Amino acid sequence: DDAIESVDAIVELNTKRASLQKDRDAALATRKKLSGTIGKAIKNGEDVDALKAQVAEAGATADAASEQMDSIETEALTLLEALPNVLSDVTPDGRDESDNVVLREWGTDQRKVGDDYQWHDELAEGLSGYDPEAASRVAGARFAVLKGGVARLERALANFFLDAHAANGYEEVSSPLLVSRSALRGTGQLPKFEDDLFRVANHGVRGEDAFLIPTSEVPLTNFWR
Repeated sequence: DDAIESVDAIVELNTKRASLQKDRDAALATRKKLSGTIGKAIKNGEDVDALKAQVAEAGATADAASEQMDSIETEALTLLEALPNVLSDVTPDGRDESDNVVLREWGTDQRKVGDDYQWHDELAEGLSGYDPEAASRVAGARFAVLKGGVARLERALANFFLDAHAANGYEEVSSPLLVSRSALRGTGQLPKFEDDLFRVANHGVRGEDAFLIPTSEVPLTNFWR
């Protein structure tokens, strides 16, 4: 219901903006026409005070319309950014993830789950290759320190997947690690997930805030923006 109300509000705002744009363009056209008339009147020695007043009035009308248009665009953008993704027609109705429908499975029978098996972080820590305490001391939460064979394994896996995709026709791209606010807005991370992102306080991108990328999806997508 909230999304429907937002869409209705956006449509109404666009209608108002279109009307204001007509008013602004008409006022600008009037100002331009009167400015030419003033020039001719001055050459003929005629009084132009009334014409100048009309030019000032037309300019004020255009400025007021432009200001209202900017306000409407900001309001509409705020509503647009909060709209959820449009669901596919095949998406089932449900209250939460428990109502999800499993379409296919792969390798389920090979999973090793239970008290007799360890999770990947437990395995890595047992190999002295995972040190969460060191990561926390130097970088805080959400980071990891990998060492020795575990670090080499991570590097090998990254190279394996890059090579596998390149062999299947994909182009490898080394993208920037910093992007602008508008780039993250374009891929949907902003404004919803701003608290989860890392903003770079002492750096900007073309006058915008700069953020560390969450994944390379962000710069790659924005190459074609």
